Amino acid sequence: MSIIFSHSTARSYHRSPWRSDAGELALRQRAQAPQGALYRSDLIEARNALAASGVPGESLEIVDVLVRSANRRRQLAGARAHVLGGELEADALLQIAPGVLVTDIRLTALLSAQDLTFLELVEYYCEICGAYDLPSEPETSYRERAPLTTVAELSAYFERMANRVRGSKTARRALLYVREGLRSPLETAMVLMLVLPRAMGGFGMRSLLTDHRLEIPPHARHLTRRSFLVCDAFLPASRIDFEYHGFGHDEEEQATIDDERVNTLRAMGIRVIAIRRWAFFDGAAFRRFAGAVIREAKIARTRLPHRFEQRQDELRRFVLRRYLSDT
Repeated sequence: MSIIFSHSTARSYHRSPWRSDAGELALRQRAQAPQGALYRSDLIEARNALAASGVPGESLEIVDVLVRSANRRRQLAGARAHVLGGELEADALLQIAPGVLVTDIRLTALLSAQDLTFLELVEYYCEICGAYDLPSEPETSYRERAPLTTVAELSAYFERMANRVRGSKTARRALLYVREGLRSPLETAMVLMLVLPRAMGGFGMRSLLTDHRLEIPPHARHLTRRSFLVCDAFLPASRIDFEYHGFGHDEEEQATIDDERVNTLRAMGIRVIAIRRWAFFDGAAFRRFAGAVIREAKIARTRLPHRFEQRQDELRRFVLRRYLSDT
């Protein structure tokens, strides 16, 4: 009997720093969700395999598993069964131990449309297309790593699975707001504030580019030690560079580099709007940042929806929910 972990359990596995190399463990044939019932002994062994892969204990109290049909579900404490009938694509499952499988990052992303809210889904896609893992506990720091997938890869996979997996339409809509190359949870928070629709508290900047490289023209090369600059988030039409400054930017050497960067960008005719980590945690400071965005991007306040500031603050609280419970 095999067990396939999915949904929140698969997300925890893919966030684990000890997870095995998915390329080596991907199943090289088409696979089906198991047809047999799920028994407690199977579950205990499978949980042990997840724990050995670095999945934290609190994520193992209730696990998500795939079954092939509704009549294969079995009431079992500590497990949620999800029905996924039919064949899966090759390499859609990863074997982490004999008889213990986990949905790969593409299928995990698609199934996440079934149990995450829309905002959580966009945030999750930014994470897996970015260069970090969210911490398993609020007081711990995020972990840097290479991107797990790309928007193009997810888009193609979601399209192929459109008629086979519930939630495909929501997943494809969420991808419209996902940007690649983000390096931290709060850099993602800044980008979500900029790209999400105004009805959700964002600024609706759909043309925003992230991790965008700018070559330095000859007339500005004497202002910096670099031959090119990479913008956290760049708005081409308005020529604005939005920058998130985390803890590392407080160091004196980095602050000097930041000053050179701003001077160089200004010489290139590009305006810079920066937000520091603490501004997300201080409502008044964040409103001043939002005011700078409105002014520099020439957004007419009459075009903003009713109660926009309230919606924006709700979005700010959403992105901070893991850090402070009373922000």
